[in-house]
Amino acid sequence: MAGNDRNSRVEFNDTDYQRLIGLKLNEVDGKDPQKVRSLNALIDKLERFVKGQANGITPSQLRNIYSVIKELEDDKLGELIFLRPKLAYISARQQNRKALVMTDFISKLISKVSTQAEFKNFKTVMEAVVAYHKLYYKGN
Repeated sequence: MAGNDRNSRVEFNDTDYQRLIGLKLNEVDGKDPQKVRSLNALIDKLERFVKGQANGITPSQLRNIYSVIKELEDDKLGELIFLRPKLAYISARQQNRKALVMTDFISKLISKVSTQAEFKNFKTVMEAVVAYHKLYYKGN
């Protein structure tokens, strides 16, 4: 149980959000082991976060969010921004802290997106979130 408590307390700061959105995957080519380790550490942190919050929202809610994101064209940043109120609604419907934490995480990621490249990175990060959620969601 202590492991679950630790997982649920994984927090992202502004630097983490910016690192996720500003990923330069083409720079992680194995020539610089520090960049590889740094990216692995960031993805490990993302996994621990999702594991701790996985039961906050249902897989269908997360898939619905992701399908909207996936369908948006990279130049539709305005439409992406208006996903933030929908996230607040999902959180309010769930009425639990983990839902708030998970939807707030996604909302903060969205707030960091300001270019098409960052939007593509955001989609990649959300794909990872959905994958880890699938792995760790236990249902109610």
